Amino acid sequence: GIEDAVALFIVRGIASPFAHPFFTAFIGIGIGVAVSSRQRSVRLLAPVVGYLAAVSAHAAWNGSLLIDGGNGALVAYVAVMVPAFLIMVAFAVWSRRREGVLLATSLTDCAARGFIDASEVPWLTRIPARKACRRYAEASGGPPALAAMKDYQTEAIELAFLHHRYLRGTAPARYVELGQAHVAKMHALRPFLRWPVMAGALR
Repeated sequence: GIEDAVALFIVRGIASPFAHPFFTAFIGIGIGVAVSSRQRSVRLLAPVVGYLAAVSAHAAWNGSLLIDGGNGALVAYVAVMVPAFLIMVAFAVWSRRREGVLLATSLTDCAARGFIDASEVPWLTRIPARKACRRYAEASGGPPALAAMKDYQTEAIELAFLHHRYLRGTAPARYVELGQAHVAKMHALRPFLRWPVMAGALR
């Protein structure tokens, strides 16, 4: 009947598209934990645990579809999925703030080693600052300056994450080669950069 059709639409058309990316996020979290950990056991187990969590959550979701003619899925969605989603959002906000601290620490150390100019660090560590740089570059130098700023920011962020792993003692074997490549690309782009000069540019 109509009620069954509505329930099916809610479960398959609204809940399921949200559920699958949510399950996959567990794998991403596991990989992220593995990459940032110093312990070999954590590096090996974290992705596996993330995968098992994703599979288990998916299996539980599919199982709920069999309860009470599919109504179990609605209960599971409200009682489990929504709170879990809010927890995931809180985790994302925390991760974003942690990323800012990570970038500031790493790039400050990079500046101390002469990889970048210290005056660039505040413009690279926060998303609003990076956006302000791109706006200023485009306004003052057009598309070429914008492209140069985007490329420079990308290289700087990649260097920061790589250097963070070095500081934590988890750098990859090709750390020196990769780091030098980032620094070389940044050096080549630097003559084309246009940095904001007004304090109000961050607004």
